[in-house]
Amino acid sequence: MGVRNLLAVALVIAAGLMPAARAQCNPSAAAAAAAKPVAGEYSVKYRGTLPCADCNGIDTVLTLTSASASEFSGGTYSLEMTYLGRSVAPLVSKGEWTAVHGMPGNTEATIYELNPDKPEQATYYLRVNEGEIRQLDRERLEIDSKLNFTLKRVSGGKQETGPSQ
Repeated sequence: MGVRNLLAVALVIAAGLMPAARAQCNPSAAAAAAAKPVAGEYSVKYRGTLPCADCNGIDTVLTLTSASASEFSGGTYSLEMTYLGRSVAPLVSKGEWTAVHGMPGNTEATIYELNPDKPEQATYYLRVNEGEIRQLDRERLEIDSKLNFTLKRVSGGKQETGPSQ
Protein backbone atom coordinates (compact mmCIF):
# COMPACT_ATOMS: atom_id res chain seq x y z
CA MET A 1 0.00 0.00 0.00
CA GLY A 2 1.43 3.35 -1.03
CA VAL A 3 1.92 6.39 1.17
CA ARG A 4 -1.09 8.10 -0.45
CA ASN A 5 -3.36 5.15 0.33
CA LEU A 6 -2.11 4.99 3.93
CA LEU A 7 -2.74 8.72 4.33
CA ALA A 8 -6.27 8.37 2.90
CA VAL A 9 -7.04 5.48 5.29
CA ALA A 10 -5.70 7.50 8.25
CA LEU A 11 -7.89 10.48 7.31
CA VAL A 12 -11.01 8.29 7.06
CA ILE A 13 -10.31 6.75 10.48
CA ALA A 14 -9.63 10.16 12.05
CA ALA A 15 -12.86 11.59 10.60
CA GLY A 16 -14.80 8.70 12.12
CA LEU A 17 -13.31 9.36 15.56
CA MET A 18 -13.97 13.13 15.58
CA PRO A 19 -17.54 13.04 17.01
CA ALA A 20 -16.46 10.78 19.87
CA ALA A 21 -13.48 13.01 20.63
CA ARG A 22 -15.71 16.10 20.65
CA ALA A 23 -18.12 14.43 23.08
CA GLN A 24 -15.23 13.55 25.41
CA CYS A 25 -13.93 17.14 25.31
CA ASN A 26 -17.39 18.53 26.06
CA PRO A 27 -19.23 16.00 28.26
CA SER A 28 -21.97 18.47 29.23
CA ALA A 29 -22.92 18.90 25.55
CA ALA A 30 -23.03 15.12 25.16
CA ALA A 31 -25.23 14.77 28.27
CA ALA A 32 -27.53 17.56 27.08
CA ALA A 33 -27.96 15.86 23.71
CA ALA A 34 -28.64 12.53 25.42
CA ALA A 35 -31.34 14.06 27.66
CA LYS A 36 -33.44 15.59 24.85
CA PRO A 37 -36.64 13.66 24.10
CA VAL A 38 -36.80 12.03 20.67
CA ALA A 39 -39.94 11.26 18.65
CA GLY A 40 -41.55 8.10 20.02
CA GLU A 41 -40.05 8.40 23.50
CA TYR A 42 -42.21 8.70 26.60
CA SER A 43 -41.63 11.70 28.83
CA VAL A 44 -43.19 12.66 32.18
CA LYS A 45 -42.76 16.08 33.79
CA TYR A 46 -43.15 16.84 37.51
CA ARG A 47 -43.13 20.26 39.16
CA GLY A 48 -43.27 21.72 42.64
CA THR A 49 -41.67 24.16 45.06
CA LEU A 50 -39.22 22.45 47.38
CA PRO A 51 -37.94 23.95 50.65
CA CYS A 52 -34.92 26.25 50.66
CA ALA A 53 -32.86 27.28 53.70
CA ASP A 54 -31.99 30.76 52.42
CA CYS A 55 -34.66 31.62 49.84
CA ASN A 56 -38.44 31.51 49.32
CA GLY A 57 -38.31 27.98 47.84
CA ILE A 58 -36.89 26.13 44.89
CA ASP A 59 -39.17 25.90 41.86
CA THR A 60 -38.26 22.41 40.66
CA VAL A 61 -39.09 20.85 37.28
CA LEU A 62 -38.06 17.22 36.73
CA THR A 63 -38.57 15.55 33.36
CA LEU A 64 -38.04 11.79 33.12
CA THR A 65 -37.75 10.33 29.62
CA SER A 66 -37.81 6.66 28.70
CA ALA A 67 -37.99 4.57 25.53
CA SER A 68 -41.71 3.88 26.06
CA ALA A 69 -44.48 4.05 28.65
CA SER A 70 -44.48 0.26 29.03
CA GLU A 71 -40.76 0.28 29.79
CA PHE A 72 -40.71 3.31 32.09
CA SER A 73 -37.83 1.98 34.17
CA GLY A 74 -34.93 4.17 33.14
CA GLY A 75 -33.64 6.65 30.63
CA THR A 76 -32.57 10.27 30.73
CA TYR A 77 -33.65 13.16 32.93
CA SER A 78 -33.57 16.94 33.00
CA LEU A 79 -33.80 18.77 36.35
CA GLU A 80 -34.23 22.55 36.51
CA MET A 81 -34.15 24.31 39.88
CA THR A 82 -34.94 28.02 40.19
CA TYR A 83 -34.21 29.65 43.55
CA LEU A 84 -37.13 31.97 44.31
CA GLY A 85 -36.28 35.37 45.76
CA ARG A 86 -32.62 35.15 44.70
CA SER A 87 -31.11 36.62 41.58
CA VAL A 88 -29.21 33.59 40.36
CA ALA A 89 -29.62 31.65 37.13
CA PRO A 90 -31.59 28.40 37.32
CA LEU A 91 -29.50 25.30 37.94
CA VAL A 92 -29.98 22.70 35.22
CA SER A 93 -28.68 19.16 35.35
CA LYS A 94 -29.15 16.29 32.92
CA GLY A 95 -28.18 12.68 33.05
CA GLU A 96 -29.41 9.12 33.49
CA TRP A 97 -32.15 7.80 35.77
CA THR A 98 -33.37 4.35 36.72
CA ALA A 99 -36.30 2.90 38.66
CA VAL A 100 -35.39 0.79 41.68
CA HIS A 101 -37.74 -1.10 43.94
CA GLY A 102 -37.91 -1.16 47.69
CA MET A 103 -36.91 1.10 50.51
CA PRO A 104 -36.62 0.59 54.27
CA GLY A 105 -40.12 -0.19 55.51
CA ASN A 106 -41.67 -0.60 52.04
CA THR A 107 -40.41 -3.38 49.78
CA GLU A 108 -43.03 -2.51 47.11
CA ALA A 109 -41.98 1.14 46.71
CA THR A 110 -40.85 2.45 43.33
CA ILE A 111 -37.95 4.89 43.57
CA TYR A 112 -36.67 7.05 40.71
CA GLU A 113 -32.91 7.37 41.14
CA LEU A 114 -31.13 10.19 39.32
CA ASN A 115 -27.44 9.59 38.53
CA PRO A 116 -27.34 5.90 39.48
CA ASP A 117 -23.77 5.69 38.14
CA LYS A 118 -22.60 8.54 40.42
CA PRO A 119 -23.46 7.60 44.03
CA GLU A 120 -22.12 10.91 45.41
CA GLN A 121 -24.58 12.81 43.18
CA ALA A 122 -27.55 10.41 43.35
CA THR A 123 -30.97 11.88 44.16
CA TYR A 124 -34.05 9.82 44.99
CA TYR A 125 -37.78 10.35 44.45
CA LEU A 126 -40.51 8.04 45.74
CA ARG A 127 -43.35 7.41 43.31
CA VAL A 128 -46.33 8.11 45.57
CA ASN A 129 -48.93 7.53 42.83
CA GLU A 130 -49.51 8.24 39.13
CA GLY A 131 -49.51 12.00 39.68
CA GLU A 132 -47.01 12.59 42.48
CA ILE A 133 -43.43 11.91 43.53
CA ARG A 134 -41.67 12.90 46.77
CA GLN A 135 -37.98 13.63 47.30
CA LEU A 136 -36.18 11.23 49.65
CA ASP A 137 -32.97 11.61 51.63
CA ARG A 138 -29.59 10.06 50.67
CA GLU A 139 -30.51 6.75 52.37
CA ARG A 140 -33.77 6.53 50.36
CA LEU A 141 -35.86 7.37 53.43
CA GLU A 142 -38.72 9.85 53.68
CA ILE A 143 -37.52 13.24 54.92
CA ASP A 144 -38.78 13.78 58.49
CA SER A 145 -40.22 17.27 58.10
CA LYS A 146 -43.52 19.13 57.91
CA LEU A 147 -42.16 20.91 54.81
CA ASN A 148 -43.35 19.90 51.35
CA PHE A 149 -40.97 17.70 49.29
CA THR A 150 -43.61 16.72 46.70
CA LEU A 151 -43.55 17.24 42.95
CA LYS A 152 -46.83 16.92 41.01
CA ARG A 153 -47.12 15.53 37.51
CA VAL A 154 -47.84 18.37 35.07
CA SER A 155 -47.54 16.49 31.79
CA GLY A 156 -46.57 13.21 30.33
CA GLY A 157 -46.89 11.22 27.21
CA LYS A 158 -45.32 10.26 23.94
CA GLN A 159 -43.14 12.86 22.27
CA GLU A 160 -44.71 13.49 18.85
CA THR A 161 -42.66 16.45 17.62
CA GLY A 162 -39.09 15.22 18.05
CA PRO A 163 -36.30 16.89 19.99
CA SER A 164 -37.03 20.11 21.82
CA GLN A 165 -34.90 23.05 20.79
